[in-house]
Amino acid sequence: MRKIVFLVVILSTMSHAGFWGSMAGGAIGSSLATPYQPTVVETRMKKLNTYLWKMHESGKYTKDYKFYLKHLEKSDDIGDLDTVAWVYKDNGNKKKAIEIYKTRILPWIKIEDSKTQAKYKRYFQEISGQAKIKPKTERLTSKQQCIQSGGNWSWNSNSNKWVCLK
Repeated sequence: MRKIVFLVVILSTMSHAGFWGSMAGGAIGSSLATPYQPTVVETRMKKLNTYLWKMHESGKYTKDYKFYLKHLEKSDDIGDLDTVAWVYKDNGNKKKAIEIYKTRILPWIKIEDSKTQAKYKRYFQEISGQAKIKPKTERLTSKQQCIQSGGNWSWNSNSNKWVCLK
């Protein structure tokens, strides 16, 4: 009789172990497969960043930009804070823009990769007026270079292409 009870207990435990193991495995697997869903606050901050950055790029600010700027300034995201700094600079508060960079962006970029560090250091130089921005020079076409150097741009039928004759 003891052998039968012992056998029943072992079999029932094994069958339940398989059941409970599959339940736990299913729960763990489904939680790992669920994609990350940004919170409402993160989504709102992204929208604010985009909204203010578009104003920065166009140079046209709406009356309510200060309201949104105050909310975006609460973010800890370096990209959001960069936008805040540029908006402050655009609207005549260069001192506040430099302060945001010195106290909230530059300390955090030290843990970023070297490319990101260089990018934000360059932005800081531009905001603070330390950057030497080179004017864009137009690249001349071969024909323009030829004519500018005093040559004559003409067709060479032997080589079947345009050449510069000096």
